[in-house]
Amino acid sequence: MGKIVVIHFSDCFYPRINGVTVSINTISKALSQRNVYNIIVSPSYEKSNALKVESYEGIDLIRVPSKTFIFNKEDRFMLFNYNYQLYKLINDMTREYHKIVCLFHNIMNSYFIGNSIVNLFKKNTSKKVIKICYYHTLWEYYLHYIPLPKFISLNLLRILERKVLKNMDYIMVANDYVKDMVIRKIGSLEKIIVNPLPIDTIFLENLNSTQAYKGKYFLYVGRIGKEKNLYFLLDVFCELAKFDNSFCLYLVGDGPERENLISYSKSIKIDDKISFLGYRPQREIVDLYRYCQGVIFVSKTETLGLVVLEAMSCGAIVFTLNVPPFNTIISNLHNGVLVDKEEKEYFAKKILDVISDRDLSQRIKRNAIDKSKISHPITFTQKLLNIVA
Repeated sequence: MGKIVVIHFSDCFYPRINGVTVSINTISKALSQRNVYNIIVSPSYEKSNALKVESYEGIDLIRVPSKTFIFNKEDRFMLFNYNYQLYKLINDMTREYHKIVCLFHNIMNSYFIGNSIVNLFKKNTSKKVIKICYYHTLWEYYLHYIPLPKFISLNLLRILERKVLKNMDYIMVANDYVKDMVIRKIGSLEKIIVNPLPIDTIFLENLNSTQAYKGKYFLYVGRIGKEKNLYFLLDVFCELAKFDNSFCLYLVGDGPERENLISYSKSIKIDDKISFLGYRPQREIVDLYRYCQGVIFVSKTETLGLVVLEAMSCGAIVFTLNVPPFNTIISNLHNGVLVDKEEKEYFAKKILDVISDRDLSQRIKRNAIDKSKISHPITFTQKLLNIVA
């Protein structure tokens, strides 16, 4: 197979926490265990005017000087005027490698920076370069962050996605639902490969308990943004509290909608039962999953919903709307719960029906653990390496 290096190009990485960041970290660690060298190229989150090489948990990380993304203060926009320096640095770091796999995790400016590096490699070396895009995000559901008329931003997005995707050697997607969406975008299926994202092995290990949260609680883990349908989540919990006010709701994560949701929880008089925990270490999240009454995830904008598989791997009962991709992972009342109506009273009643049935709850938890094994890192890395061999 020869010596392979995988270069991950992304518009985000730690300390910015989201699904893409977590996936890159998991993928790079899993590949490293297969003796594949990884380099992550991502923005600098501090003031800088030079490229900087760091190590993150043993993975080489190149920070590119960046500016705050004007439409969302959480994110950064890498500057383009370092492209040639970046190429020279990567070339020096990869001299002994015969094959370069460029794994693009975004379609925004990290793609254009990464593509310029690919072109420089092709111009100046004889190394084989393979371009793969992992289609993490349904960007059309994030256009509300850009202050343009939707028809303009949507048309620009379609042009950009088509350009990026058609320029790839391979496109990886989480499931057939996303595969069909990408086919509609590019009009072809020949280079699309279904390869579900891996979950971190910490969720698959039999760790000793460090339970820190007591009492009966439901859980949400993820971005605190409009696209996650969190006002409906609070409405559902409000209905639950009418039946049993001993429940609490913990929301793990952060995002631009946090303060508005806090205000909304006060307006519907459930703020004393809700805690916004912010970002928490994964070890702590494992136990939050283990001991919760259930994970409520009502987003309708996911490609995979990595949180759902993480929760299932810890034996949590996951409640979602009966929409893709969740209905490709969950078999209703077998390894999770699919709710047919986006109606708060109906959703709350379904939750109560399940958690009040001990035999059913225990069966769902056992089956959820079994299902989550589809996202073991070994499965993901083997499929990736088979493609690039």
